[in-house]
Amino acid sequence: MKLNAKVLLQSCEESYRLIDAPGPDYRAVLVPAGSSVDLARLAAYVGLTVLQMEAPDQAGAIRPPFSPNLPGLTSRHLNPHWHELLPMSRCELPEYVPDVRAGAPAPLALTAWKIKAIKVALLLEARGYVTRADFKRMQIDIRRWITGKRTWLRAGEQGFVRGPGFPDFRGQHPVNWEQIKANMPKWAPSNAASG
Repeated sequence: MKLNAKVLLQSCEESYRLIDAPGPDYRAVLVPAGSSVDLARLAAYVGLTVLQMEAPDQAGAIRPPFSPNLPGLTSRHLNPHWHELLPMSRCELPEYVPDVRAGAPAPLALTAWKIKAIKVALLLEARGYVTRADFKRMQIDIRRWITGKRTWLRAGEQGFVRGPGFPDFRGQHPVNWEQIKANMPKWAPSNAASG
């Protein structure tokens, strides 16, 4: 992505569309180093910081990786490159940060639904089956999982077992899969490991 009028316009439209909604302390756009100086100055006038990413050196290291530096707790009011927006309330941060590469075309979204689906898949992996009660506990509709030509789940002896169309949630989000799995004692029922 390069800093051009279209990127600047999209960033500004997003900033002003959310004026009364929860928002971040700052807004920024990440572009390769050497982007238009004139557009960066224009972005500053509308309260948008342009972060310029440096290319890695021959050893693969990036020092510093981008400029300007991020605002710190003590230096946030002293940094002229960052423009504090003072939102009415802050954006709610996700429980898990999506494990997708920045700038990836059409990245798989890690939605609240997908986190619940990964939890169901982890229960299925741990126990070998899931029940309607598991879906109710996760507040996720079971119908998507048990209907259609390539159903995700099919009836088993103790509950539902893996069906022919079961998605590869682990492959889609390998880092998040491990994070959610590590948190199983917090969210899983006590019989999650039986099976």
